[in-house]
Amino acid sequence: MSAAENEPKAGDITRGAQSWAENCMRCHNMRDPREFRDDLWKPIVTHMRVRAGLTGQEARDILAFIQNSN
Repeated sequence: MSAAENEPKAGDITRGAQSWAENCMRCHNMRDPREFRDDLWKPIVTHMRVRAGLTGQEARDILAFIQNSN
């Protein structure tokens, strides 16, 4: 495997939308992506990654979706 293959992939908006719907609604009502600025969503998603047991890629995908929806 090359070094590039080991690097994290950028977030995917479509996968992020699906992960957002599947994971976030398990515990609480979904928030409007416009509720917070882009810079505030990053620590929120990082925190929720741990709480929800998300993979790094799922968190990047969700963040990409949220920030694109903002």
